[in-house]
Amino acid sequence: MSLLTAHLRDKRMLLVFDSCELVLDATAGLAEILLREAPSIGILATSREALRVEGESVYRLPALDMPPLGSGLTAVDALRFPAIRLFVDRATSSGGEFTFDDDEAPIVTHICRQLDGIALAIELAAGRVEAFGTRGIAELLNDRLRLLTGGRRTALPRHQTLAAMIDWSYGALSREEQAVLRGLSVFAGEFGREAAEAVAFDAQANERDVPGQLAQLVAKSLLTADTRAKAARYRLLDTTRAFASSKLHEAGEASLVVQRLARYLCETLGHSVEEMETLSSQEWLLKYGSQINDVRYVLDWAFSDNGDSDLGVAVTVSAIPLWYQLSLVDECLTCVHRALNAIDPGEKRDGRARQVMQLYRALGLSQAFKVGFAPQAPAAFAKALEIAEELGDADAQAEALWGLWIAQVGMGEYRASRENADRFVSLARSSLDRFIGDRMLSMTLFCMGDLRRARHHADRMLEHDVSTELPPGGFVRFKFGQSVSARIQPAQLLWMQGFPDQAVRAADAAVEAARSSGHAISLCEALARWSCPILVHVGDLEAAESAVTELLDLARLNGLGPWEVFGRCWKAALLIQRGLPQRGVPLLRNGLAELRQVKLFNLYNVRFVCFLAEGLASLGEYAEAKTLVEAAIAASEDKGELWYITELCRLKGEILAQCEQGDEAEQCYLHSLELARQQDALSLELRSAMSLSQSVAGRGDRAGARELLATVYGRFSEGLDTADLRAAKAFLAELS
Repeated sequence: MSLLTAHLRDKRMLLVFDSCELVLDATAGLAEILLREAPSIGILATSREALRVEGESVYRLPALDMPPLGSGLTAVDALRFPAIRLFVDRATSSGGEFTFDDDEAPIVTHICRQLDGIALAIELAAGRVEAFGTRGIAELLNDRLRLLTGGRRTALPRHQTLAAMIDWSYGALSREEQAVLRGLSVFAGEFGREAAEAVAFDAQANERDVPGQLAQLVAKSLLTADTRAKAARYRLLDTTRAFASSKLHEAGEASLVVQRLARYLCETLGHSVEEMETLSSQEWLLKYGSQINDVRYVLDWAFSDNGDSDLGVAVTVSAIPLWYQLSLVDECLTCVHRALNAIDPGEKRDGRARQVMQLYRALGLSQAFKVGFAPQAPAAFAKALEIAEELGDADAQAEALWGLWIAQVGMGEYRASRENADRFVSLARSSLDRFIGDRMLSMTLFCMGDLRRARHHADRMLEHDVSTELPPGGFVRFKFGQSVSARIQPAQLLWMQGFPDQAVRAADAAVEAARSSGHAISLCEALARWSCPILVHVGDLEAAESAVTELLDLARLNGLGPWEVFGRCWKAALLIQRGLPQRGVPLLRNGLAELRQVKLFNLYNVRFVCFLAEGLASLGEYAEAKTLVEAAIAASEDKGELWYITELCRLKGEILAQCEQGDEAEQCYLHSLELARQQDALSLELRSAMSLSQSVAGRGDRAGARELLATVYGRFSEGLDTADLRAAKAFLAELS
């Protein structure tokens, strides 16, 4: 050492210490001596871990830059990123026929992202293009440790395969650090310190060991840490996770560690329900949303041949709120079915009863919003209600009654839905339950055409002080945004009763509340059931088209099939309203057939029937239009679904008038006018009065026509710039 320091003492030079991981202590000691004895030299040391010597400045080599998610870049744009450039350079220099173009850009981007931007991994993957092609590599990345071999012959052995590179670092860990790293491999995404402690450390681990071990793995570049939030979040790179997972299975520890993860998820997601009442939707999802990948990992194991189905059932029940908050209806439906099938029928009335009840509730709701309400959804809710009654659990009964009620409303069983709404109210013990009970009664009475009492319960609903019980996102026991529904409920009533401006504001508030909640189903509901119809009724077709586009995009993105059907029906209705019946009629005919199959809120079918009949009449298909409307009137009267019967009668008159059956048409208008007055539906009364006054004026009684229409028009205090009121004003001017 003395000879070395004597030789270097007067030199100005840079020394490179490469790959110091396995000789850190010796390297650190040597560096300190050299820097002290030869102050003019500099040292560049490469290592996965800092030397921690005096005067050391650490530069962490980041992964190669990659295009952002969903960027959709062209080949030229993608080549601006080093990760893509390295892949293309290596792939084209291997002698194959690889050509990087716009079609290849997203595939190569996906490969580089899966490899975490690690230069060696990208280089090894590019070297396999000649054998498998980029699509083949993308498919084979699940076994990346075997795939990524064959580095340059002149490279060190640990740089010739990805597994050897990570094994080099793994070998430098202590036995305790190796065990923790293996345990952390069960986390599919980010995790916190508490999760790591519960899953990757055995029962004998000291609490003080946890932060120290995690810090060591971060320092050795085997674990990444995000410290931007209040508490650090950790993640294994996918390549490191794949290696550690293989070691976990080799050690025979996989089942034990996954069981720990399952129990941790049950406990954590169980607490998450309580936090729905204190956190906004965004805060809740930020805290718990990333656990969905861990849930999937555990459930795949639990229901495998070597798994534990009891734990799988418990995790499924715990994950139900998470699926709903993420609007993963399809996934929830599949997992709930799997859990129910794993329970022996004999167990469904003993200690498993509460779990089975929760699964049936989730089954009903998932069934409803994946494929529609009939007939499985009400059957599932009825099963949940039966178990809740056996358990004597009033809160669980209320939840099941709410589900049964919403299914019956959706299927058009309004009398039964009224009975269940009354039963719910009788169980209501809190302001929140009374709030929801009034909402249920308001909705059912609206469907039955009793608009006065529907408005009474809607007003009472808004009077309830639920500010201390309703969480920021509006999500509580009933899974959906009750604050959103509270804004939605009055919108339709307001329009029908002659307050179009207030109706538009209420619908806009509902959409904004649903959008800010981040809950796809609530937003679909607000758009399809309230925003679209209100905007069409007031004649703002441009805004309605934007709402329909948003609805269709949202439903497709989240796999919400019934809401997508709703969107197509509104798209067709808009085409008819814009004077394009030749395009709108076939689209709406198909959409209505689909809507009847999925049975999602059947009460709205009647409105689409009216649009379809209007389109058919404008095409001269009067017989089919008349038959359609008469069948809808008969069905409405039979089911007690009278909320839109006024418009059906008026439309029948319009079709008869076009067939030159004026007397019969006027009888329809008079009946429609009388029904509208009975229902206190001023906007529908205006439409009936407009049709009747036009007929009366056509007979030559212009004064009588003007008096009839002016009497109704004069009762409006707002909405004078909406379509129906502008048309009425113009006709009154013409009659003058």
